[in-house]
Amino acid sequence: LGGEAVKAKDALGWLVDAAAPLDDALRTAWALANGKGSIARRALETAPLKDAPNGVSGLAPADSPLTAAGRAAIVTCVTESCAVDATKALPLQAKLAAEFLASKPCREGRVGAEAARVWNA
Repeated sequence: LGGEAVKAKDALGWLVDAAAPLDDALRTAWALANGKGSIARRALETAPLKDAPNGVSGLAPADSPLTAAGRAAIVTCVTESCAVDATKALPLQAKLAAEFLASKPCREGRVGAEAARVWNA
C-alpha cells in the first residue's frame, strides 16, 4: 500500500516462490508455464487466514480523501477476503474491486483520470 519495492530475497515464500538473476528467472518461469517447473509446490491454504492485517500502519497519512478511500477499499478487500475460505475469497475480491471501481472516489481519482484519458484518446 505504500508503493515501496520489496527485494526479491525478502519476498521469497511471501510474494514469490523463486528469486534469481533475470535469465534464470525467465528459464524458471518458462519451465513452470510448460508444466516442467523445478519449484516445489506449496499446498494451497484454503481455510480463512488468521491474523490478517485489518488496517494500514507505517504509511504516511493519505494526501487526499481519494487516496484515503482507495486505501480503505484495499483494506476492506484484504480483511473480508481473508476472513472466508478460498472458494469464496476470489469472488468476494472481484465483487469488492468492482464496487470500488464503480465508486465516485475511484472515478474522481487517479484510476478514473487514467480511464478517461485512455477512453478519450
